[in-house]
Amino acid sequence: MNQTEARAVCRENYTDLVTVYSDEDSTELYNKMMNTELYNMTMTYGYWTWIGLYRSVFSEKWSNGDPVTFRNLTGDCRTLSYCAVMKTDGSWESVQCTETRYFMCYEEASIHVSDEALSWEKALDYCHEGNRAGILHIDSESEQEELESELRRRRVPPGNLWVGLGPNRLSEMKVSSGPLTCEDVERQTAPPLSHCAADTHTAEAAPDYVMDSAELRVVCKLK
Repeated sequence: MNQTEARAVCRENYTDLVTVYSDEDSTELYNKMMNTELYNMTMTYGYWTWIGLYRSVFSEKWSNGDPVTFRNLTGDCRTLSYCAVMKTDGSWESVQCTETRYFMCYEEASIHVSDEALSWEKALDYCHEGNRAGILHIDSESEQEELESELRRRRVPPGNLWVGLGPNRLSEMKVSSGPLTCEDVERQTAPPLSHCAADTHTAEAAPDYVMDSAELRVVCKLK
């Protein structure tokens, strides 16, 4: 499909063509592509893969409207309109938007991170207001990793966040980009009126406990 057709398919079935905001995002996307049939097809047929970056005569942006904060383009970047593809080595190239390529979509996580810091009780109430469907629960290490990735993508600053931990127990943890797992936290016993925590974006994070009255931003599910 050309880039316009690929974007339409992504928007109809997912959220949009993939976006990349950092070198870490680019590496993660490339690693995911390598583990799919898409990589085998691109290697076999030499087709590069559409991502969401494009340039009009006036501006360069992502398909979802976000500004460009990271670029991995090689070769001739062109001065007029172009669309970007990811090559088999993970770098990007600018090509005509009318060319036929494979494509990659992303689906936005259905979460909301509050702008305001709240106490535990207020956070629980906040996550049941409007289109919010309760506090986000983390029930496995893979779910924790998905949340970490989404928080990085949204550029949520490092710090504590209220979340739910386990299928039947609400607690607070700081989501870590390091080796901390939900199982590590579950094995600990929290003191009364406190909740478990681990530092966000800190590789050496360790579980900790804070009082319910502490005010933190909260991660909610969306309906």
